[in-house]
Amino acid sequence: MINQQLLDYIKQQLQQGVSPDNIKIALRSNGWGDKDINEAFNNLAMSSSSVAPGPINQISKPKGVRVISILYFLGSLLALGFGVLAIFGGSLFIRILGAAFFGKFFSIAGIIFMALGILGISTGIGLWKYRNWARWIAIFFSLVGIIVSVISIFKGNVSSNIFSVAVSSIIGGYLFFSPKVKAAFEPEKGFVPMNKKLLWIFLILLFLVVGIATVYGLQATVTVTPDKTSIQTPPTNSPIITSVPTPTQMEGLKVSSPKEAYLIMKAEENNIKSYEDEVAFILKYGSKAQIAKLEANKKQVESLPKSLRDQLATIGNGPLVSEITTIQETVNGNTATLNIQTTKRGLTGVITLVLEDGTWKLESESWKQEL
Repeated sequence: MINQQLLDYIKQQLQQGVSPDNIKIALRSNGWGDKDINEAFNNLAMSSSSVAPGPINQISKPKGVRVISILYFLGSLLALGFGVLAIFGGSLFIRILGAAFFGKFFSIAGIIFMALGILGISTGIGLWKYRNWARWIAIFFSLVGIIVSVISIFKGNVSSNIFSVAVSSIIGGYLFFSPKVKAAFEPEKGFVPMNKKLLWIFLILLFLVVGIATVYGLQATVTVTPDKTSIQTPPTNSPIITSVPTPTQMEGLKVSSPKEAYLIMKAEENNIKSYEDEVAFILKYGSKAQIAKLEANKKQVESLPKSLRDQLATIGNGPLVSEITTIQETVNGNTATLNIQTTKRGLTGVITLVLEDGTWKLESESWKQEL
């Protein structure tokens, strides 16, 4: 004979939106046998007064999960679009930010954003379908978001990260602690196969990102001590100065040759540590065109987080003055072009200076790394 208490318990749980599988798990853990459990469910299914478990579960699924899935989908589309734009439109960023030497930075960042975008879209779709693996990934992302935002707050970026901490906490707490949310997601029976698929996706994306980052890193940082034969001897009429200039030399830009003026600039450029340092450098040594470009892009750059601004400011510093081996100078009226070789094998530079008000000013600086 079917236990009425058991029937009442099952009806109550179904009305609260708990899935039949989760009810069975709870009953088994409290000592009920499969025979009694199945008999009770069959009795409810045949009873005209009972509501089928499937529709109850569908109707009672919390709408908040759907809202989160839409947010994930939209945010991931933005990340995916930024990644594609960063990879295939790097020159656009360079023009917007008025900076150089950012191609590799944006390529790596683009790949990372594309990977996160694809994973985020998959998570959004999984949340929409109430897949448990998507719930756990969303909880993990929320935890990572909280940690990153708190670290940024400790670094001084308070106002821009408080909102991020609040949103991540609400989403993560809702998905992790809410009984209705946990009951709405399907049981773990399909979790292991899906875990294997996710594991392979993560591994492929990880190897892809790390591999490309390694290639770019090697291109940017490989240094080889050159043989004597690999260092070109500068022309006798264009002596090279590799010592760090003194303050007296820095005051002599008006009477220096283009080569000497650039080395004085370069010594100070190597000390750039922040965006503010870069602005001061351009105002002191940049040409009128460079200063105009700085002013035109200043509002856009200053809207970026400070950490990103400082990182962008230091990427294009190029080699140290002591690493320059050869400078070939070509002067054409008020314009001078310097072709530079360095101790870093394959790293060369092309510098353009213009003569303005009797002083050599930096017009452009471009460095190229070839293996």
